[in-house]
Amino acid sequence: QVIISTTFGNLGQFITLGNHVAIGEFSYVGGAGGLEIGENTIIGQYFSSHPENHNFIDKSLLIRLQGVNRQGIKIGKNCWLGSKVTILDGVIIGDNCVVAAGSVVTNSVPDNMLVGGVPARIIRKIFYTISVNNIHYYFNEETIGKLEELCKLYNIDFSAIDNNAIIESFIHRVYE
Repeated sequence: QVIISTTFGNLGQFITLGNHVAIGEFSYVGGAGGLEIGENTIIGQYFSSHPENHNFIDKSLLIRLQGVNRQGIKIGKNCWLGSKVTILDGVIIGDNCVVAAGSVVTNSVPDNMLVGGVPARIIRKIFYTISVNNIHYYFNEETIGKLEELCKLYNIDFSAIDNNAIIESFIHRVYE
């Protein structure tokens, strides 16, 4: 694990990177408000994170004199952020997400989503997580469709497939 600081006086404070995190060249990793990047996340070149915002409510004061507020940024595990992605303060990106190149992420993103744009919007769900006997499996839309068909064939409620022997057998065959 690598921990980086935004100030020379407090090395190791505010920025936390999980194991096997890769960040591309020419990136700005701001951490004053806190930045956490989960393990196995890869980030393209020119990434920028900004975990603080300037206050500007009082028009009688210069903006630079009004201070800042900080919520921090959290990026989940196993994510891929394309080149030139910008993440703003208060954003939480869930696990297994992909952020399209050039996106500006201003709102939090749930697990397993593909997002893109300025501002970034959800494009589609990319992985579906199914737990069988406390083992988590990730599927694409095509495989989920096959699982839903199998459930219909055997009159099984798709939303309640945990611990179902038929589905567990199918899942093991998919992963073999």
